Amino acid sequence: MKKLICVGGLLGMSAVAMGAYVTHGLKFTVGEAMVEALMTALRYQLIHAVLIVALGLCSFMPMARCLSRRLNIAGWAFALGICLFSFSIYASAITSIPSLFKITPIGGIIILLAWGILASAPWYKRD
Repeated sequence: MKKLICVGGLLGMSAVAMGAYVTHGLKFTVGEAMVEALMTALRYQLIHAVLIVALGLCSFMPMARCLSRRLNIAGWAFALGICLFSFSIYASAITSIPSLFKITPIGGIIILLAWGILASAPWYKRD
């Protein structure tokens, strides 16, 4: 789960970089609706980056192997979901290809599943 800390850190760093890009440049070239979508993507990415790091840090705590495995799965699901959700919005804004938004709901569904995995993790059979 140490890799989750790295992935979460990179997602946080890229969210800050993208936020600066949106605020200082991109917002002047895209419409207000796109700026709102970009800000939503940034918020989701940053919040989930922190969560992914926290899940990675859990690997340093003593816990049942089954719980550790579920937290690991949730962390990677969050990472995949955020990449599909946020990065499809970024790519659509930067490239002006609106069809890239079709990927966004897939990322959102994966994020919802990750939250479900996380919520159910403590109730799985202990080994």
